[in-house]
Amino acid sequence: MSTTGSDTTTGTTTGTTTGTTDSNKTSPITSVHLVDVDDLKKAGVAVADDSSDMQTPTTEHKYSILDNDSKTCRIADEAEFKQSYVDYNISLFRLQDASPFEESLDNENLIVTYADGTVTTIRFGLISTDNSPAPVDEYAKTGGLIYPIDDNGDLQLNATNTPVLAATRQWVLDQWVAASKENLKMAQLVNDFVNAGFAPVSGLGSVGGG
Repeated sequence: MSTTGSDTTTGTTTGTTTGTTDSNKTSPITSVHLVDVDDLKKAGVAVADDSSDMQTPTTEHKYSILDNDSKTCRIADEAEFKQSYVDYNISLFRLQDASPFEESLDNENLIVTYADGTVTTIRFGLISTDNSPAPVDEYAKTGGLIYPIDDNGDLQLNATNTPVLAATRQWVLDQWVAASKENLKMAQLVNDFVNAGFAPVSGLGSVGGG
């Protein structure tokens, strides 16, 4: 006679026993193996192929938003965040009324324009080029834009949360320093001429005279 199958703690097994039996003795199992995919397919069980095209399902990230526009606390999905985050989709920036003769630019305003035409003004000194210990997990939305904030509601514009704005600050500072050095050279050049007894524009009155 023959018998097949048994359940174990390591999986499902199949086997075959042969020989004769009586009421007190059973023939030993001579072949046992774990059921694999090939066994299932041979038995007509539909099994999905483990191909490289198969993708593990992903969970969409959600964002906790203090929405100043709608006066609500709510959850924003990934699509809204990508569309409205202050560090995304920037098309143009400029520093308002900046001068290379200033001691600091931190009190100036950075005008940021986005791909959809939205414009915001950010105090330049609020942007840091430093990293924070970890990304924020809270955000505020105002004027159609989403900003990273801490538990106290303070803006967290830095290299961790807003790398594009942080890089923008660094680029503006580099340009400002270069312009300041150039203007300092020009000022020193003018000073040298004046100290030498030559006023750069003093002789222009006679130019074109009769």
